[in-house]
Amino acid sequence: MNLLKNECGANIERFYNLSPTIYIYDGDGTIVDSSHRRLSNSDGSINLEAWEENSTPLMIEQDTIMPLAIQMNHHYNNGDMVIICTADVVPVDSYRYEWYIRNGFLFDKLISRPVDCMTADYELKQQQLAYLYRLRPYAKCDKVFYDDNVNNLKAIADLGKQYNQATYCYEPYENGALYRAY
Repeated sequence: MNLLKNECGANIERFYNLSPTIYIYDGDGTIVDSSHRRLSNSDGSINLEAWEENSTPLMIEQDTIMPLAIQMNHHYNNGDMVIICTADVVPVDSYRYEWYIRNGFLFDKLISRPVDCMTADYELKQQQLAYLYRLRPYAKCDKVFYDDNVNNLKAIADLGKQYNQATYCYEPYENGALYRAY
């Protein structure tokens, strides 16, 4: 084991894994229950304007940690690469980012929606994660993706097929257990 610093600067005892798996976790609905802040449009998509209005510190403090977050931290400590890829806007200096750190989330990278970006979630995540398939150091690694949105799962599974790389996509169930694979 090595004592390494994670993204938040905390000293974490972590294995140095020479052939890590890349684990990608969605934030809201997968590792964080933020359903009290979610409003949907008539077509079932997320109302991004209402979401931003409900992203106040008071509302964020009501979010709860889901069981997959424990698994995520285990993968991190095992030396695997852990990425949180959320369709939410989470700048490093935001209250939401601090909430992740205060609640013990361990990750190598947090990828979030750019400010004022209205791209559909599945297109956004596919664009943001494409580097894991294109760049040689990541291309050799297996990838495991967890998301509560079926369209996001299918988009990342399509990336794996397109680049002929092992990609496993899972949808969490209400209690955090794996429900469906793509």
